[in-house]
Amino acid sequence: MKTISRFLPIYFLSLFFATCDSGDDGNQPAATGTVSGIVSAAKDQSPIADAEVTIGSLKANSAADGRFELSNVPTGMAAIRAEASGFDPSEESIQVKEGQNIHNIALKKPSIYERDPFTMYLPPEIEEVRGVFFFLTADFDSRPWIRGDITNSFEATAARVLIEELMKTYGFAFIGNDHSHYADFFPNEAMISALEDFAVASDHPELARAPILPFGYSVGGGRVINFSFSYPERIIGAYSYKGVIYNFSDQNWETLRSIPVFLHMGENDTQTGSLIPIPEQFGPNRKEGALWAAGVEKGVAHEFNLPIVFMTTWMEGLIISRIPVTVPPGTTPVLNVIAEESGWLGDLISLEIKPYAEFQGDPALSSWLPNEETANAWRTKFK
Repeated sequence: MKTISRFLPIYFLSLFFATCDSGDDGNQPAATGTVSGIVSAAKDQSPIADAEVTIGSLKANSAADGRFELSNVPTGMAAIRAEASGFDPSEESIQVKEGQNIHNIALKKPSIYERDPFTMYLPPEIEEVRGVFFFLTADFDSRPWIRGDITNSFEATAARVLIEELMKTYGFAFIGNDHSHYADFFPNEAMISALEDFAVASDHPELARAPILPFGYSVGGGRVINFSFSYPERIIGAYSYKGVIYNFSDQNWETLRSIPVFLHMGENDTQTGSLIPIPEQFGPNRKEGALWAAGVEKGVAHEFNLPIVFMTTWMEGLIISRIPVTVPPGTTPVLNVIAEESGWLGDLISLEIKPYAEFQGDPALSSWLPNEETANAWRTKFK
C-alpha cells in the first residue's frame, strides 16, 4: 500500500497537465480571413454601389466606388454571392486563407427583361444593339419564344436557335408579347414605349432608336403591316405570316413601297383577310416598284408552323442591305434605301427566278427578293 500511495501524487499531477493541454487546444479560435474587392459592371467595369455581397451569414454592401469588405470569414472553400439592382446575381466558389483575400466581382446585365405585356431577350455579349426583332401574335403568347422556354416541338426549338444566331451575329434584340393584354387592336405606341423602357433597363440607350424588323402571325401579321404604316422610317422589313390583313383602304400604300414586305399565305387558308393584299394591293404596288414579295405555301391552311429557314434567310438579306455599317453614337440610324434593280424577281406562277435586269415576266405577278440566296430559298419554299 505504501508503494501505491507513493505514486498517487505523480499520477494526479500528470492527469492535471493532460487536462490543461486538452483544454487549451479546444479553445483555440478558428482561423479566419478578410475578403475584399470591387463590384463592377462586366460591360464597362464601372463600379456598382450598394451591391449586397454575402458569404454564408456574413453580409456587406458595396460603397459608391464598388468596394466591399467581409471580415472574420472562416478559411477554406466558400461561396461568395453578389446581388445588385438591374443585374443578374453572381455566385462563385473561392478559397479563403488567413489574412487578406482580394476578390473582385463583375456583374452582368440580365438577358431577359419584362415589361407587361412585352418580354425582351438581349444576349449579354451584345455591346451595341443594331436592330430589334418583334414577334407579334394573334391567339397565343409569344413570350416563351423570347425566353427560350419552347419545348413543344423540335421545329420550334430549332427556329429559336436560328433566330438567336441572327441576333448574336448582327446585334439584335428579340421582343414578344402576350396578345391578351392589348388595350388597342393595333398597339403601336405601346410597342415603342416598351422599347424606350427596355433601353433604360438594359443600359442600351440606342435600343430606343433601333431599326425594327417585325414579323407576325395571323392577326399579328396585320399588326405588323399597320405598325409599318405608323413608323416606316424605322422598318427594316416586315414579314406577315398568314396575316389577317383587313382592308386598310384609308392607308397610303405608297408609304410602304420602299420597305421590303413579305406576305406569306397558306393555299388552304380560309381566314378572313388572309388573301386580301394579293388582288387589292400587291399587284398595283409591285407594278410601281414596291419591294414586296409573296408566297402561297402549298397544302397548308392557317396553322402555325413558322417558316424559319426561309424567313431568316430573307431577314438576313435585308439586315445586310438596310442597316448602315456605322451609326454615330446618340443618333438615329437612317436605313439604306434599296434600289429595286439590285434585287431578284420571282414569278408567282412559274416560280422562275432571275436577276431584275433579266426578268421577262409581269412585275405585278412577281416577288421582289433582296439577293440570289433569298430567291433560291423562296423558290424552294413555295414550289
